[in-house]
Amino acid sequence: MPTNTPLKNIKPKVEQGFYNFGLLVSAHPTKVLLLIVVTISLFATQLQHIRTDSSIEGFLNKDDQKIVTYEKFKDTFGRDQAFIISVETEEIFSQDFSNKLRNFHNDLESTVPYVKTVDSLANARYTYGEDDTLFIKDLLPEILPENPQEVLKLRDYALNSPTYRNYLISEDGKLTTVILKLNPYDFIENQDGTFTKKNLEDFQLKEAFLIIQEVINKHTGVISDEIYVAGTLPVTILLADIVTHDFAVFSTLAILVIGFALGLIFKRASGVFMPLFITVLGIICTVSAMALFDVPIQMSTSILPSFLLAVCVGDSIHLLAIFYKEFDEGREKKEAISYALEHTGLAIFFTSLTTAAGLASFSTSDLSPISALGTFGAIGSIIAFLLTVTVLPCLISLLPIKQKASRETISNNLHRVLTTCVHLSVNYPKIIIGVSMALLFSSTYFASQLSFSHHPLDWLPEENPTVKAIHKHEERMSGNSVFEVLIDTGENRGIINPDFLQAIDKSIVDISSWDT
Repeated sequence: MPTNTPLKNIKPKVEQGFYNFGLLVSAHPTKVLLLIVVTISLFATQLQHIRTDSSIEGFLNKDDQKIVTYEKFKDTFGRDQAFIISVETEEIFSQDFSNKLRNFHNDLESTVPYVKTVDSLANARYTYGEDDTLFIKDLLPEILPENPQEVLKLRDYALNSPTYRNYLISEDGKLTTVILKLNPYDFIENQDGTFTKKNLEDFQLKEAFLIIQEVINKHTGVISDEIYVAGTLPVTILLADIVTHDFAVFSTLAILVIGFALGLIFKRASGVFMPLFITVLGIICTVSAMALFDVPIQMSTSILPSFLLAVCVGDSIHLLAIFYKEFDEGREKKEAISYALEHTGLAIFFTSLTTAAGLASFSTSDLSPISALGTFGAIGSIIAFLLTVTVLPCLISLLPIKQKASRETISNNLHRVLTTCVHLSVNYPKIIIGVSMALLFSSTYFASQLSFSHHPLDWLPEENPTVKAIHKHEERMSGNSVFEVLIDTGENRGIINPDFLQAIDKSIVDISSWDT
């Protein structure tokens, strides 16, 4: 191969370009730093619009056919998720409990925001036929019949009705539920008087949940001492709180751990402050980009800040390691900065590029949180590189950094460690390869035992009050999750057909007998 190839000619030119760029930035550090900080500050105004999304539908893209179908379903039938409020009592069909249940029902209906429907025995219907006449009455009338046999008839009707048993009343007749469903959308008025339809967001679900808790606290000890909330919506709200909490905790812990590691590596305050400052700027830019494109923080993307801290701080470490070495050996700051950029600029560029490329491969995922992690992880990696080669030289130029004595002791210690590694590799290759192969095969076996599932309750500790409430409800009533089956007859008023209704009824009976 010829020695004077275009590729070999490019590398020195690129390195010289980094060197010249270092001289340029070092000559005007205040102006460059001010320009970058103002730009990032303007970009950071988008942070106020960042939102969280822990809903199930948030796992798929908005244009996915399943989500399009589900949105149409919600337009017609409303949200299929609900708050299930369980109330324990000794006797449901008594005048005293009936009055308290009705007050509780009405309080929820009038107080909770975004409420669509509230279902309980207080508004359930007692339907029966007599003398060729269909009667529809209240299952729990405001004034119960004085005849105990009539009350017993109402109780038996509720316990034997597939519509109410294990939905509004338990089989032992001592647990009743209030099912509260929210509107699927919130309508926001625009400046021109039109309205924009938006799905209820996590903070709105939590707003409703907090009001429900207030109502429950008000009625606890009145209607019952045991009132608890189950259902899918409390899990969604709990996951949203966990996402927000983890977002802050992971970021803080990553900063502390990486800051401690930087202190051990450089033993300088500037060696801790500058890399963390640059990486935090990069995280602000990345999260601002998510807000700008209306991409929410979800379960997977909640690790993005700590992930970027761990990955992108390496750019600064590469550059600072060369700078401190040259600076401690007597070079001027500008020369040391330019030399460090010349020798590391290309390397950290390709490091950032390959990291971004690897993350970008996730962007093809059909799962929205995975796709967002890949897309914005890649963007964050490139932003971190750009900030490293611009902001770091500015900070080095402006901060008072003292020259230290030669670091030969550290170099010698590191040299001894590396020499030991080389000695082991050269003298014991068969043992090392054998152990590595054993680890590879054993790891492959254990990896093949992994199973794949999506069950949010398994993500939560068993002692969590919401999890306990759900398990308790499942023990006494049916499950919290539902399948909604949408049937289109393809004909006008096709549902009002005796044969069709009988087929539906037969299907319900068959499904009820499934042992699953």
